[in-house]
Order: sequence, then structure tokens, then C-alpha cells
Amino acid sequence: SRGWAWDPGVKAAVREAFSTVVRADVAVEAASRTDAGVHARGQTVCVFSPTEPLGGDMGRLRYRINQLLPADAAVRAALAVPADFDVRSNIGKEYHYAASVARVRDPLTRRAEWHSPLGRGAAFDLGAAQEAAATLTGDHDFGPFENVGTDSRRADKRCRIERFDVRGPDPRGRVLLEVRGDRFLYKMARNMVGAVVQAGKGNLDPGVVGAVLRSGSWEGLGTKLTAPAHGLTLHR
Repeated sequence: SRGWAWDPGVKAAVREAFSTVVRADVAVEAASRTDAGVHARGQTVCVFSPTEPLGGDMGRLRYRINQLLPADAAVRAALAVPADFDVRSNIGKEYHYAASVARVRDPLTRRAEWHSPLGRGAAFDLGAAQEAAATLTGDHDFGPFENVGTDSRRADKRCRIERFDVRGPDPRGRVLLEVRGDRFLYKMARNMVGAVVQAGKGNLDPGVVGAVLRSGSWEGLGTKLTAPAHGLTLHR
């Protein structure tokens, strides 16, 4: 994925396609920004058009837009909303992450799965991974799980993580992680995944996660690992 706002990104492709259909400039906003490499299955996009497209035929609009979008983007549903609709006033976000701890990488899944192999003879400790994930649920200051970037200047670092589920590994070594929260700081989801996977691999004591949250820093406790972008999907 090229990310939502990166240039050239999905935002530019959507805006160009809609502008072509309505024959006018349109403004485009999304419920969530995604970094380059992050996928989105449930992205919600609002297009502000000066005219009613195709007489209000949303099925035909979806068809026309999909004809113009690149192969790595698609409109799954289209509907008309009031002019004051705020796409960013959502009820939270859910991310899914796919990782593989298999000794040998799978070339067919390399674009949507982080390959982080176990050492020879090692086993993934699902209990340790789940313990680390459970520590991250609830209402916390997630400043230490944020990377420096455009959004990192926000003073309020408190977020509420409703659930953080970890499953696997399956017979081919795949570990699935699902996290839902009211909001996420810059690269916070990927840093949370990095910590949980490291705990499962035995490279990070699960108790360190709680210590980091309490102290507000990784200093003297461990090394923050940002999981690669390509394993992450904005689910909804």
C-alpha cells in the first residue's frame, strides 16, 4: 500500500477518480491516515462534491470510480451523507497485524506479513505475548509507544485500548494480533505489536511493558521495536 496521504498516495488517486467522474474539483478526507506500506480494509472516506454525482446513483458511482482507481485500491460501498458529516468523528479504530515466526519466510505473503523468525529450537510463547498485550489494554499514557513525527506534538498522549488479542502461531508459524482502541498515536500500533511479538519470542520480559507504561520511557528497560508497516491493516 502507498499509504493514504503519501504522495503519490491513495488520497490523490481517489480525488483524481472522483474529479474525473463529477468533472469538477473535489475535496477528500479520510477517517484515518495510514503510513506508506500500511494496508486498509475498512477505511472510510468522505468526498465533498459541488454537484450530486450521477444523479445520486451510488451503485453506478462505485462502479465508475473503481474503473478509474489503480489495482491496489477499491471502493467497496458508496452512500450519500449530510453536508455536515464529519468522517473523523468515529467510534475508534481496529487494527490487525500479521506476523510470521517460521524459520523460513513465505514469499507469497511477504507484502502483508512481518517475517520475524524464531531462533533454532526456540518456540513462540503465546502466554507471554498475551500477558504483554493484556498489560497494554485499558486507559494509559502511551507516549513511550509513540514515534516522533507530525502527530507526536499533541500534548494528550492518553488512549484507551479496549482489547488486544493474540492468536497463534498456526502450523505455518503465523501469529495474528488484533487491537482496538479509541485512538492511536503516531506508529503506536506498530510499537505495541513489536513489544508483544518480542515478548512471545523471549526477547522481552512481559513485565517490562508495564514498567514502560508506568515510567513513561524505555530508558534502562529495553529497546522499542517498531514492527514493519506492511504487516499492519486498518480493519475498521
